[in-house]
Amino acid sequence: MYKSLIAAIGLVASGMLWQVYAASMVLGQPLNKADSVEINQLLADPQHVSGQTITVHGIVSEVCRKKGCWLQFKTATMAPLFRLEVNDGEMVFPVSARGKTAYATGQLQVDNLTLQQTQDYLAHRAMEQGRHFDVTTITQPITIYRLRPHAVLID
Repeated sequence: MYKSLIAAIGLVASGMLWQVYAASMVLGQPLNKADSVEINQLLADPQHVSGQTITVHGIVSEVCRKKGCWLQFKTATMAPLFRLEVNDGEMVFPVSARGKTAYATGQLQVDNLTLQQTQDYLAHRAMEQGRHFDVTTITQPITIYRLRPHAVLID
């Protein structure tokens, strides 16, 4: 009897966890997925939308492990980088978003880094994520596309 009760509780709990993970997560304001542009399509000609409010979507490749204050989208070449960034506590992106599709509406900012800024930035990010980083492997500056979202949907 005791084992049956534990098994039943386990099934109910696993069903609840599945529902939590299967549901979409909405952060901030609602957004319209139909208006979104795929990240790689946007990166083909990003200058015309710099400083504008846009809606984008793509696959999440990384999430801030410390405070959930940023997430990065997978891009065709992984350079340039495309990230959603918020101030600590405005939104919290869950680490479980990795590999999922995310939609976001916000203002796009384009940052063309120097080589030294690129090395410093990537070294800091590696340290945050607990990864080894060899600065000598970075020989070219990168461009970072940052979206400051007011609406995010993670499917």
